[in-house]
Amino acid sequence: MAKKIWYLDSNPVSVLLAQKLCEILKIGFEEVKEEKIFEILSQCNLGKSILIMDLNSDPYHHLDSYPELHKRTEVYIISSSLRQSDGDTASSDPRVSGYLTLPLTINDLTRIASP
Repeated sequence: MAKKIWYLDSNPVSVLLAQKLCEILKIGFEEVKEEKIFEILSQCNLGKSILIMDLNSDPYHHLDSYPELHKRTEVYIISSSLRQSDGDTASSDPRVSGYLTLPLTINDLTRIASP
């Protein structure tokens, strides 16, 4: 798999899990700090980059602040929330490629990183 995962989450356990899963699958991984999110865009290539943002990082604000974000990378929202409305909101937003629930799994990463 040649894609790279950019991961924005303030929970260090979630970040570590995502990083380890990416290592197992041999997928590139980069943790993104919220204050640096727009700097990563110059490194994103459509078709090769995936941005996963935690729901608590206010992903819709980032999408609104940088309208080209979803055109440069696939955007996924991840959350531990099991509320149907969170998934529905993500699914109805054309800028969002999908909604994932924590904990992230190998199957999740395989599905979204497959060509």
